[in-house]
Amino acid sequence: MKSCFMLGTAQFGSAYGITNELGQPSKKEIEEILDFSFEANIEYLDTALSYGNSLEILSGYLKKNNYKNFKMVTKFSLLSDYDEIYHQLVDFLDKTSCNPFYALLLHDAWKIDQADQIKLYCFLNKILKNNIAKNIGLSVYKLSDVRFEIVDVPIRIIQCPINLFNQEFLSPNTMMLLKNKKMEIHARSIFLQGLLLSKQLPEKLSNLTPHWELYQSLVNQLEMEPLHIILSWMKKYEMIDKWVIGVNRKNELSDILNIFKSAKVMNNLDLRKLDIFNHPLIDPRNW
Repeated sequence: MKSCFMLGTAQFGSAYGITNELGQPSKKEIEEILDFSFEANIEYLDTALSYGNSLEILSGYLKKNNYKNFKMVTKFSLLSDYDEIYHQLVDFLDKTSCNPFYALLLHDAWKIDQADQIKLYCFLNKILKNNIAKNIGLSVYKLSDVRFEIVDVPIRIIQCPINLFNQEFLSPNTMMLLKNKKMEIHARSIFLQGLLLSKQLPEKLSNLTPHWELYQSLVNQLEMEPLHIILSWMKKYEMIDKWVIGVNRKNELSDILNIFKSAKVMNNLDLRKLDIFNHPLIDPRNW
């Protein structure tokens, strides 16, 4: 049975995460994570051209293990050099002998103007025509960033932040709108870079203190570890196609999968009071 999880790879290219005390995983640790993901039927990898040297690391791994043919999702910025992006994607596929990328997601779609549209259309059309990627999608930070009609290319996937502090995309109307448009929904930031699993609020996020204290009060009330609460809460939302999770060690991924498997859906617990999606500090770009 295929997993509902997608492995995030930002950690592979840098010491990613505001609460990360372990630093960037070693090559051996990355290989252990990827091996375990494959064995656990996690078939998707979430990548980006901006994730340090993560694509280079993945390229080496996939070339050495060509029987492990993950489905790759990658992202690029609207402000990029499209010729350079195309070259990087083709180079990756040539080196790894992988299938085409499952999806290419566009950052910053809301910034597009009429002058950019023709160049972007030509680029995306070339990607699809030459079978570099199977699908085009959007990577967004908030609902107002979503643009379904960017250019005359079908948008098939929305990747968006969803967590206890940011539940904007979970409104029934939004979910129904996306599903009516036959969108795949990929949820990221479920642990908010590890913040929601932490015992302490970082000083630079002190303006979140009232919300943090409410969250900690709930954790104490339930007498459950934050990871158990979050994974049980996730199970309510069957309309989410994939949950993007990043880990630094294989045992972290093993714990997540084991807890998720045994977690019970928390239908009777209303966690909407934790939602502060309009607060600037739930957006990691502001950290």
